Amino acid sequence: MDTARLIYVSTAAEPISPAMLDDILMTARTRNAQSGITGLLCVVGNHFMQLLEGPETEVNGIFESIRHDRRHKDVMIIHTEATCHRQFPEWSMGFAQTTGTWTEANDNWVRVRPAQLEDLLPKDIAPEVRMLFLSFRGASDIHLAEVG
Repeated sequence: MDTARLIYVSTAAEPISPAMLDDILMTARTRNAQSGITGLLCVVGNHFMQLLEGPETEVNGIFESIRHDRRHKDVMIIHTEATCHRQFPEWSMGFAQTTGTWTEANDNWVRVRPAQLEDLLPKDIAPEVRMLFLSFRGASDIHLAEVG
């Protein structure tokens, strides 16, 4: 089965709070699981980068809902492709976030250093996808959660 992959970046329309991130993450995990979508969401400062992968119609539908979500602005696709395999087959939505904006503890995230992010990404991830996420990190601490 062919898999569509889409990576976009956006800016938060307002300062990011723990409640906003929880809402985005929980909504994404539920909706993605129902739609057969997997991926990774990174938040650095006030900026998002997300990889969505799955059936093309579902990926495009979820991206359109994100594009119209009032919590995002300046939404821009930076990579799309059709592929035969997923980069994050076990993650309904993995999540990484820097600690620069807030430090409130939350069970959804595991604190890691940026250098550790490379080790936590799937070993067989495409080099261009790995490079995009590692270059986006730009912070001293990242929270990461992976979901099966």
